[in-house]
Amino acid sequence: MAGRAGNYASNQLTVTERFTLQGPNHLTYAATLDDPQTFTRPWTIEMPLYRIVDPDAQLLEHKCVPFADQLLYKDLLETNRK
Repeated sequence: MAGRAGNYASNQLTVTERFTLQGPNHLTYAATLDDPQTFTRPWTIEMPLYRIVDPDAQLLEHKCVPFADQLLYKDLLETNRK
């Protein structure tokens, strides 16, 4: 199976995510991917996440559209493959 970005994985893929608090405005995010059918060994991606502290910051509304994935990515969905 391939994701939207073209990354491949099998149905044996497991993803372990870790969030580590580094300070009041700083997290470390790490994800370890393990898929013996696709990769020779597990691999991990890690990145810092920072909170922007801005006195003018606003939380904006996000409208969730049901079935948007089927409309936007129908050619990539497994059920539509021949």
